[in-house]
Amino acid sequence: MAARLGLVLTLWLITLLVAGVALGAILQTFPPASSGGGFNWSEARRLALDPAVIILAFVLFFYSAVEISTAGWTRTYLEQGLLATPQTSKAILTMFWIAMMAGRLAASQVVKWVRGPNLLLGAALGAVAGLLVVVMAHSVAVAAVGIVICGLTYAPVFPTTTGTASTYFPKLFATVFGILMAIGLSAGVVLPPAIGYVAKIATVRAGISMVVAFAVLLTAVQAVSLAYERRRLLGSSRR
Repeated sequence: MAARLGLVLTLWLITLLVAGVALGAILQTFPPASSGGGFNWSEARRLALDPAVIILAFVLFFYSAVEISTAGWTRTYLEQGLLATPQTSKAILTMFWIAMMAGRLAASQVVKWVRGPNLLLGAALGAVAGLLVVVMAHSVAVAAVGIVICGLTYAPVFPTTTGTASTYFPKLFATVFGILMAIGLSAGVVLPPAIGYVAKIATVRAGISMVVAFAVLLTAVQAVSLAYERRRLLGSSRR
């Protein structure tokens, strides 16, 4: 659109699109909130040490590292590692974001039959598989398949994790959400620069391999989260 219509007009069209979404939200009637808004500083310290918050924070930390790194380094990897053209790498990155949107729509239905932590463990394993396809690919087409798998499997992690937090802490969710976001988004200053450093002294493929390692850690933490939830449910049933 920027190439055909110009950047200014394109930005105005995007602004109108977002304004339309905002208007639609304003016209909706929402049910009463189940938790108070705002960050409860008096509870923050206690919640930050809660095992559930710590586990979920690690899930979002590793997930954010994986997603941000995949989105930020995909085009560089495709162009430098697999000699893709800029147009092709841009199209594949677009496919990644489309896959994430489609994956989140699908996950909103799957979670009706599969418990959130089980879905997330499967998603984490799928992310490892997708990243392995990307790292081991020797053609742009194979890498594109891996990127799409990544988009689909990354999709449910953030909304399902925050949804799990809301069930654990219904009255203090705003505070818990703030803690989770602060820890999760800090991953953006850890893994992407590390990939750049490795790519500089070795290869971009070697740097991308670090994303696989973080996806494995995400899977491990998600397995811990699943075990924690089962123990939590067992304790509730005994009461």
